[in-house]
Amino acid sequence: MDIQETKLIDIVPEFMRDDKTVRGLCAAADAMFAKLIDAIHISWWRRYIDELGSKEIDEIALLIGIPWYDDAADVQTKREVLYGYENVVSIAGTAEAVKYALKDLFGDVEIIEWPDYSGDPYHFKLNVDAKFTEDNTRRFQSVVDSAKNVRSIMDSIEAIRKSNVTLYVGGCFINTSICETK
Repeated sequence: MDIQETKLIDIVPEFMRDDKTVRGLCAAADAMFAKLIDAIHISWWRRYIDELGSKEIDEIALLIGIPWYDDAADVQTKREVLYGYENVVSIAGTAEAVKYALKDLFGDVEIIEWPDYSGDPYHFKLNVDAKFTEDNTRRFQSVVDSAKNVRSIMDSIEAIRKSNVTLYVGGCFINTSICETK
């Protein structure tokens, strides 16, 4: 008998099984036990995440149900998403949650909230240091939708590319004096 498949109603005495209160309590306890078992699984993978391969990490992300998880990402990015997942969930619905969720997949993100650009209430803009394609634009929108507050509206995304450039500037000053002699 597998403990994960055991239902509490199956081990309750037969004469109590027909009582709707007992059935309800058993169903509620089963749900709590399922969450407890998931928590045990999660605590296990936290210890070994750096040793797990891409396929195992994908399975864990599926078990947890991370909406912005990308199974096409490289292994290190997948690990960072798993590590940061609890931080995002604990502050879900805030600007910081959007920032954390996007950072693992897209790099640096700046959130500009509506009072800072004279926008409508609950609107925001994002400045991102990322190169966008049609595919990752959809993924970007999905990540934002899963981490932001439901009432918040993203007005725009500005892709900012940072690069180091050497700039040479030259100039010339001419100092001319006019002297009159009499």
